[in-house]
Amino acid sequence: MEKNKIILISALSILVIGGGIFAIVKNKKNNTDSTPTTSTENSKDKIEEEETCDDPNCVHDHDDEEDEGESEDESEADFDFKEVEGTYNGSVKNTSANFTANKDSSSATVVVKFSESNASQNYTRWTMTVRVDREWLKHNSSSNVLRLSYSDCVCEDVEVNASGKEKAKKTSSNGTGHFDIDDDVIRWSDDKFKEEGEILKDCEFKKI
Repeated sequence: MEKNKIILISALSILVIGGGIFAIVKNKKNNTDSTPTTSTENSKDKIEEEETCDDPNCVHDHDDEEDEGESEDESEADFDFKEVEGTYNGSVKNTSANFTANKDSSSATVVVKFSESNASQNYTRWTMTVRVDREWLKHNSSSNVLRLSYSDCVCEDVEVNASGKEKAKKTSSNGTGHFDIDDDVIRWSDDKFKEEGEILKDCEFKKI
């Protein structure tokens, strides 16, 4: 009888211990399943949601910035200065001009020569670097005229001796003005000429 009592107590002890272990394991499993989603997973879901947006009105800010930059580039059309390379005769007697495209393709060197008479070999020379006037273009985008402006004009009086040797004397520098290209005609307008009423004011050039 005493022996059976001991066996019964041992069996009950085993059942109690086993039940406790089972409860601990089950509680740990529940805690694992209920672990909150990490911030990394949330970020990933957010990125995927943005990339797969099907709404036609769904436009990202950076896309707008790229489009705006492209519009500005398109409004400032490139110009091939080789199109105006060559020698031109001026509408004012004894006046000529030569356009040469520079290597950087964004400018051209212009040399204008004017002589007061056919008998004299002496002449006046203007040398300047012209570029597309972007500011003017913004306000005159619908115009058929293209303006090339300069701000570095150097004016020289050139004396030529009997042997053909030239001696140049600088009379001014950093002169400003522009050339307007209208079809096959180029109109020259120097700011200094406007102030002085110079005969070369609004002189026109046509390619030879």
